[in-house]
Amino acid sequence: FKNSPTLFDEALHRDLTDFRTQHPDLTLLQ
Repeated sequence: FKNSPTLFDEALHRDLTDFRTQHPDLTLLQ
């Protein structure tokens, strides 16, 4: 299960990238 966090982070980053693309006027806190 060592790869699970990495896969989760990649999926989360991908979702955030899509969100920013769809809503460029919004700023997300990191």
